[in-house]
Amino acid sequence: ARLPAIFTPLGVASALMAPLVAGFNGKLVLEKASPLAGKVGHKVTDKRFSLYDDATLAFRPTSRPFDDEGVLSRRLPLLEDGVIRNFYYDLRTAALAKTRSTGHGHRAPGHRAGRRCGPGRHSDPGRGRAGRWQAELCRAGRCG
Repeated sequence: ARLPAIFTPLGVASALMAPLVAGFNGKLVLEKASPLAGKVGHKVTDKRFSLYDDATLAFRPTSRPFDDEGVLSRRLPLLEDGVIRNFYYDLRTAALAKTRSTGHGHRAPGHRAGRRCGPGRHSDPGRGRAGRWQAELCRAGRCG
């Protein structure tokens, strides 16, 4: 017999959202470890389902004006009307994917931001606010 499945909001968050959101991770997409790789623009769910990452919502535990790399936070549509629209990237994975960071750079506590620019390594700080921020860190000797 078929029975309906009923999820509480916490049940949805713990059982469904974490694996789904992991599929939008730009690093996993680049490594082709995400089943969503190569599917931007493809319909993958019912048209009534949309998923956004919005770090600008007020009073949320993960809300922030910018990420750990200095990139401004914004509302990012991951799925709209069942169609994959974006993956999320930090500065490094965005550069590898030849796109822009989506404001999802995260540094674990105790790790310095920025790229290593010591012997044998080069960091091109790029343009824009994040690039200027990274360039300032390198001039101050705080890269890596």
